[in-house]
Amino acid sequence: MPPSSQSNLDYHLIFNSRTLLHRFSLENGLRVVLDYDPTQAMAVVDVLYNVGSRDEHPGHTGMAHLFEHLMFGGSANIADFDGELTRAGGQSNAWTSTDYTNFFDILPAANIETALWLESDRMLSLAFAEKPLEVQRQVVVEEFKQVCL
Repeated sequence: MPPSSQSNLDYHLIFNSRTLLHRFSLENGLRVVLDYDPTQAMAVVDVLYNVGSRDEHPGHTGMAHLFEHLMFGGSANIADFDGELTRAGGQSNAWTSTDYTNFFDILPAANIETALWLESDRMLSLAFAEKPLEVQRQVVVEEFKQVCL
């Protein structure tokens, strides 16, 4: 269902051969593309941040990748991101490139609200703690060794 005409959203409909895409921007600048296919039992929530390793300062490389890992460490409201998603029948993953950091959740379509809730909370209330920071730093270092050395 399209957003209300009173919502001040930039709203577009894009047609393709199998589904109706809804594309709009929220007042906070978040751009949303909704590809609804009622024949599918599974849903994907994909959050693409326009930030990656290109945004790192010289001498501080690897921070975008480390931050990607820390995004799974929980928030002020949700201690275990993956646990909540697993209980909803889903799974998640992420990747970082030069230009983007991407997080995606796959779960039963009936539980899509869970993924939207988790992603919005992660975006708004991410929490950091010393121990997870050190653990994820070591994970990223090991990944770097496997890929680059």
